[in-house]
Amino acid sequence: MEEAARYGLQLDFEITPSPQTVFVWGSLKLSQRSLYNPPEYVRMIIRHKLGYRVYFPGTHEWEKVAIIVAAGHEIRAPQAFAYLCADFFTAQAILSELKNPCDKAVYIRAVLKDSYSADPKPIWLLKALVLQGLFSGKLTAADAQKLKTPERYFKAALQILDILNSSMPVVNKLDRLAEVLKEFLNECYAKSSDLSKMSELFPVSEFESDRPLPILASLPSE
Repeated sequence: MEEAARYGLQLDFEITPSPQTVFVWGSLKLSQRSLYNPPEYVRMIIRHKLGYRVYFPGTHEWEKVAIIVAAGHEIRAPQAFAYLCADFFTAQAILSELKNPCDKAVYIRAVLKDSYSADPKPIWLLKALVLQGLFSGKLTAADAQKLKTPERYFKAALQILDILNSSMPVVNKLDRLAEVLKEFLNECYAKSSDLSKMSELFPVSEFESDRPLPILASLPSE
């Protein structure tokens, strides 16, 4: 697969009836629906999903850190928070790689189209604003008006862009992103929380072990 070769990745690849293309550690599950898009869209969707392995989270440990940070902020959907952060960090990295404005536009359209049917509407709108800001280098009130988003979405997107563009360590960015995204995620997942799955994501033995997750040493103590 051309995009996997670009990053030197060796992954299993399959086409699934799922409405959204999904990256699972070691494999890429391409949505059958996405194949009805132009080839350049499909390539960009694949590139974005592979970016989860290359840019963020990159490793199981970083995914776990994102989930733990979210749970610490009492976000009802820690896994959804981790996925959203992966979208933001990956989009920022790939848009900086792409030099042609047309390629950047295709990339954004592909990512947003792929996630449209899977994301809750508030999350999708927020993602669209952030990607627009990353694309143009700034986000304006006119951009928000085009999407007919409430003002708080616009303000939140500006905060997210400031965090992404800052020089603070990734763990601190995750902490700040959790502060901004908490109200949106908790509204979307008010009746269905994946906090109950924490024991499945992190077996108790993992936390009882004498070997703590190495990456957790980077987390601020306060």
